[in-house]
Amino acid sequence: MQKRNDAGTQPVVTAPANAGEAANLIRDIHGNVAEMRTMAERTDARSTEISTRVEAVAAQVVAQEEALAAFRRERLARPANDADAIRAAPSQSRAALESFMRTGDLAALTELRAVRNDLNERATAGHTGVNETGGYLVLPEFDAQVDKFARVYSGLRNYASIKVIGGTRYEKRRKVSGTTANWEGEGEGATATDALKWGMIAIDLHQLRSEPEYSVESLEDPFLNMEAEIAEDLGEAFGQKEAPSHITGTGVKQPTGILTHSQAEQTTVGGAELSWNQVGYVKTGQAALWGAANAEGDIFRRLPFYARSEFLPNSAFYMNRKSLSQLVLFKDANKQYIWQPSLRDGTPQTLVGYGVRVLEEMPDMEAGATPVAFGDMAAAYLILDKAGVQILRNPYRTSGQVTFFARKRTGGGVRKGEALKLIKIAA
Repeated sequence: MQKRNDAGTQPVVTAPANAGEAANLIRDIHGNVAEMRTMAERTDARSTEISTRVEAVAAQVVAQEEALAAFRRERLARPANDADAIRAAPSQSRAALESFMRTGDLAALTELRAVRNDLNERATAGHTGVNETGGYLVLPEFDAQVDKFARVYSGLRNYASIKVIGGTRYEKRRKVSGTTANWEGEGEGATATDALKWGMIAIDLHQLRSEPEYSVESLEDPFLNMEAEIAEDLGEAFGQKEAPSHITGTGVKQPTGILTHSQAEQTTVGGAELSWNQVGYVKTGQAALWGAANAEGDIFRRLPFYARSEFLPNSAFYMNRKSLSQLVLFKDANKQYIWQPSLRDGTPQTLVGYGVRVLEEMPDMEAGATPVAFGDMAAAYLILDKAGVQILRNPYRTSGQVTFFARKRTGGGVRKGEALKLIKIAA
């Protein structure tokens, strides 16, 4: 047996005093041994369980790696389409485009399937001395660059909805009115309900054409990014041309604008008296002028109540800078300005609680004009672009210059007239 010495620091082993103590000691030893064996068995079982789980996870990892390797092999084996090739090697596509613009070499673009030689004859009709080795290219990366610059010059592109399509016409059915329901008592005969009524939204795409020219010296300059240079020039040309048509376009060889879409004067809130897909307008009280600031300022407070509530969270006022310069002076009956400028970054300027966005293409104030629009422009107006800006390179048109014949198909129109309201000056 073990006892502690007087100092209490080291155990002292002593012999059992009698047979009883010896028997107890033996039982204790056997119990400790049994307990240790049990603990060892549990440890072994836990270790086996952990090993099994580790092996299962390792098997899953191997299976995932094999599946990924098989997918990569299959991806490499199948023919890549245009978008696959561009996404797989964006630097390669840019290099191919740069080479084409600088030298007219189509080899790299042909590999990316970005060349449409079958359109070459149509593209060069009416032009003499056209490079017969040229052809149209369709490169989504380049489209994105042109669109980025077009947004600077085409204001409505920043607020309307934009879709890219492959055809030349967009059609969509919209429900004019839904099936109605009737109350009826037990045993009464069925009463006919109104049938569904549908309307058609149809927007055609039209062709924009631009012909920027660059000197041979510019094309030979290795430090000039020709892809960005041409994209910026085309974006500016296309954007400036299409911007007015989104507001006042006739729909003939150009988009239909928000102010040339079907309109009707609105006299009650909610637009209930308007025909399907019409844009409602309210009139000011004085021709060619806003009239008394206090009185005419009230029209801006009333206008949101003519819109349906589901469009109000994303609604804003749209006008040109000249109209805004006059509007900022309007005061209410308490001599408070109804327009609140932005005093902090990230805080928009507001008019009676709604944002104000400048569209320079909106008309100035004059009799019969419609200088202000209000609503959810993303819901109201749709801009359509056909995928692929198409370019033909011609180094023979002017000596020392290279001309790029570029064309783009685009369109636009009102798709939800109820999301847009207008202020019209009395004639």
